Amino acid sequence: MTHLRHWRLGGFILPILFGALMDLTGIRSSAFMLMYAVVWVSLIWMYWTEVRKTELMGRNAPPTPFEHAPTAAR
Repeated sequence: MTHLRHWRLGGFILPILFGALMDLTGIRSSAFMLMYAVVWVSLIWMYWTEVRKTELMGRNAPPTPFEHAPTAAR
């Protein structure tokens, strides 16, 4: 878990950022705006690193659930 060591600071840095953003904007719900931005950055990052590389059609595509489903006994 050493590669995640720097991410542990989120619990320390985010509350400070929440307060700083509140002081800068004067909007009490600015913490939610920051969390919304963090979620969107995470979703875009995940798309660019994982989903974009997934082949959906062709020979290298992952099998569908229906290809390996057991047939019903009659």
